[in-house]
Amino acid sequence: MLAQAPLLASSIPLLSNSTTTLPSPLSTTQSTCAGSAPPTNVPSTTFPVTVPAQPGGTSGPVIGQPAWDYTNLNQTNNGPLHLSVSTTGGNKSSLLLYGVMLEDIDHSIDGGLYAETIQNRAFQDRTMEGWYAVNGACMGLTTELPLSDALPNSLRVEMKGPGEGFANEGWWGLSVRPVAYNISFWARTSSDVKNFTVKTALISAADQSHEWVSTEVALAGGPDWTYYTATLTPAIAAPDTNNLFVITSTSSQSATVQFNLISLFPPTYNNRTNGVRPDLMQNLLDLNLKHCRIPGGNNLEGQTVARRWKWNETIGPLTTRPGRPGDWGYYNTDGMGLFEWLTFCEDLVGADGGTILGVYAGYSLGGESVPEEALQPFIDDILRELEYVLGAPDSAYGSLRVRDGRTSPWNVQYIEIGNEDWFSNTYAYRWPAFYQALKATYPDKTFIATTTKGIQLPAGVQFDQHFYGDSRNFLGLFSAWDTWPRDNGTDVIVSEYSVQRFDNQTFSPWPFMQASVAEAVMGLGIERNSDVVKTQMYAPFLSNLHYDREGKPRLISFDADPAQTVLSSSYWVLKLLASTHPADARVLEVEGSVPVHPLYWTASLDVGTAAVYVKVANAGEGEQVVSTNLQCGTASVVEGEKLARNTPEEKGTVGIEELEVGTGEDGGSRVTMPGWSVAVLTCAGVDGCPRGNLPEAPGARLRQPTSL
Repeated sequence: MLAQAPLLASSIPLLSNSTTTLPSPLSTTQSTCAGSAPPTNVPSTTFPVTVPAQPGGTSGPVIGQPAWDYTNLNQTNNGPLHLSVSTTGGNKSSLLLYGVMLEDIDHSIDGGLYAETIQNRAFQDRTMEGWYAVNGACMGLTTELPLSDALPNSLRVEMKGPGEGFANEGWWGLSVRPVAYNISFWARTSSDVKNFTVKTALISAADQSHEWVSTEVALAGGPDWTYYTATLTPAIAAPDTNNLFVITSTSSQSATVQFNLISLFPPTYNNRTNGVRPDLMQNLLDLNLKHCRIPGGNNLEGQTVARRWKWNETIGPLTTRPGRPGDWGYYNTDGMGLFEWLTFCEDLVGADGGTILGVYAGYSLGGESVPEEALQPFIDDILRELEYVLGAPDSAYGSLRVRDGRTSPWNVQYIEIGNEDWFSNTYAYRWPAFYQALKATYPDKTFIATTTKGIQLPAGVQFDQHFYGDSRNFLGLFSAWDTWPRDNGTDVIVSEYSVQRFDNQTFSPWPFMQASVAEAVMGLGIERNSDVVKTQMYAPFLSNLHYDREGKPRLISFDADPAQTVLSSSYWVLKLLASTHPADARVLEVEGSVPVHPLYWTASLDVGTAAVYVKVANAGEGEQVVSTNLQCGTASVVEGEKLARNTPEEKGTVGIEELEVGTGEDGGSRVTMPGWSVAVLTCAGVDGCPRGNLPEAPGARLRQPTSL
């Protein structure tokens, strides 16, 4: 089917120095006529995991502030623990307490959440990675008559007869299911080619004579680029992802054809054009998250100023998006650009303002900072970006949003200026320049600073802290925010955290129970201080199983086969805690009968239903008896041995289970918590009566556990 071609260009004003650093142009056509036959086994089948037999050692480094040792970890009590929970008063908790930070790391986006199944679809990095010649076809890259300024490289294929063509292996495999796959590509031929047809097909890589489905496309002869679409709907699912997408000649005549932007999209979440994988989206939706920070992260900054993430090169038609060398070892297509990122966040956390938009603030990972006297063009560029996101439909940049398919502005309420700027020595002049200009234009937005180094935070600004370390580090953070000033108008977010190391300081390739419990301990500390700590976000969130992760853990690991997705122990702990954080919550006063460690706790009231959630973490080997004065109907727990973890080979080792609830000595409830566990007890208010709308106690502080 011949479809009307989308726009090939867009008039988006650029910074004078904003040209993306692309690979050097091709001097001649790069040819692989000698042949590179399609592989018979596409996906990798090994997932190396090395786990120390008995970790042990000292604490490791941290990224962010404050320092670790707030909690006395030298004391150990053996319980039993009795928690006396007050169901009146309490501090109002943050609605947005649990969230997600996403950027393209470990092919979390390209080859992951972004639903495109074709690897290297537009040859943006000037390689033919993922592509193979079929039946002796001669193919190579060329810059002859480029598709667009943004996409100068195309695939030139000489097909001398039926069956010759080329194949793509997908992202470490290609899932074939009985759903509609939308094909699209651009092609051009010489003027003398007439009635030339090609077959598009999904085939088995192991038995390349076996087609799952195919359809023919007639190419219009001539030198002009033409846009084609087709649909493939397999009748049955393939047994694995060892499959290829192929385009081959069905004509007896010989022809040389240039191809570019070759795409194969399965159904997406909410049937969004250029959207995300439904299965991974559902994994995220199941967490009940309320905050979404995009588009990074380090990947926002670039290794140099010239290689930073440029919003205006990620919007509009795909033919206008050059992509960029990402900050995690591979080229980013930017198919998931600013428009798609914001749509994704709205689909995930709703339209009530839970999106945090990170903006480039003049510092890049390689250590390069924009000089103070040269900042204004970069500030102006961010103001244009915000007009695209927030401006009226008839504004200069709001109209580009309308062109891209959305009339109303996004409800973005949070803007983060930079990322991890404690690495630089220039935030002291960059922060006020950006903040003052953006705040003057958008006075109702909440702005987030990434460090306090060299600056004084104004009232109403939030401070972003990041934490990576070992389990002991995270236990020490339980009481880190107990003394955070309540009178200066500055709140905190923790938009990146994860336990990444065993006790002996070697990296763990997967989250494990000791780590997940320690993360929960920090999380309980955040929840009990959630009048000032507004959100927490695990990072990194997503990782393709086949990409080199340097042995570090990720919350969700996946490949092309949805059945291979690994939901880690930390995923289940986060799900347990986030799904029991109500929209209208009060953090309640809790008095414990023993000091903290290895038991840590908090409690909150759902004002709407009068349910009380008592949350307890056991960061030790032995069982612990925990009782409360409340009557609790159910208890859920995530538990396992110290090094228990979910892996591709053992996906179900850790999950959410029910915990038996007994009657305590005072008529309340009691549970026996296993070692290395996190539990949530769902309880009624006093005498089971609804509490109604409780008044908030402004500035009130909760009673702290003893002997911190």
